[in-house]
Parts: sequence; structure tokens; C-alpha cells
Amino acid sequence: MIVNETHLRRVLTTFLEHYNQERPHRGLDLNIPVPVALGHQRSGEV
Repeated sequence: MIVNETHLRRVLTTFLEHYNQERPHRGLDLNIPVPVALGHQRSGEV
């Protein structure tokens, strides 16, 4: 049960993080919409 606006925002943030960063999507060949950071960045000239 959502008790107030602050709680609603916390619940929605948690859901969106799960939906976009953890849950695989069939339309994306079971990938996630937001790719996971690999822990390193490319370097060099662009």
C-alpha cells in the first residue's frame, strides 16, 4: 500500500530501475534497455 507521495516516488524509482536496468526484454533479444557499465571507459582520440 502506498502511503504518501514520497513513498510512491520511491516505489516508482525502484520499479523503473528494475524494468530498465535488470529485466531482460524479448523485443531487445533479451537485453536490457539501459546497458550495464563495463567498469572502464574507452580512451583515445575521437
